[in-house]
Amino acid sequence: MIPAKPQPQSEPFYEGADSPSLARRALGECVATAGLTMAVVLSVQATWLGPLRPLALGLGVPAAVAALVLSFGPATGGHFNPLVTASQWARGHRDTRCLIAYVCAQLAGALAGAGAAALLIGPMPQAASAPMGLVIGSEIFASAGLVTIVLAASLVMGPRIGLLALTGWLVMINLVAPAGPFANPVLALAAPLALGAFDTPMILVHVAAEFVGAGLALLIIAVIYPRVAPIDSA
Repeated sequence: MIPAKPQPQSEPFYEGADSPSLARRALGECVATAGLTMAVVLSVQATWLGPLRPLALGLGVPAAVAALVLSFGPATGGHFNPLVTASQWARGHRDTRCLIAYVCAQLAGALAGAGAAALLIGPMPQAASAPMGLVIGSEIFASAGLVTIVLAASLVMGPRIGLLALTGWLVMINLVAPAGPFANPVLALAAPLALGAFDTPMILVHVAAEFVGAGLALLIIAVIYPRVAPIDSA
């Protein structure tokens, strides 16, 4: 018998009605996060593009996100980012078991992707660190916008329009935001490992600012949109 086709998502960044078991969904998050991490690291190292190098991050990474969300979204929701999973959990739309499974899978995937990317490229020449205030402000801005769009999309947009909105935000952030914000804690940890630029205090600053941005997004959504009934996605 031919298996039934997976049902399309009814809401962006949530699993479809016939999504697989939690273990399979977590595996999907792991694989997709590994692919995203490799895309980010290779984009940062795309020196062969010369003056067009900023486009690798500005267009290449958002294109990778869009492709991965379209491919994995019906099965996992297409998060690849603990901020997205944790924000849904904080809104009561995802249980703690799913939160832990997804975040662990995302971290494992990011580390695996960083390791694979490191085998393909050499360490990046060390660049001067951006001022601390610029790093913090950029991460808060990028993360707050990303999480706000993800949460708002699930309330007022269809899956394709929600993905388009998120992709547009990522293009803008990667092209114009100073200090290279990640807006993703597992990327902030794994990408510097692959690039040979691991700096524990700076990584902690990135991650802390990202969670501040996510908290700001939750506040914005709580004020602008009423709380809706929790979605059972265990």
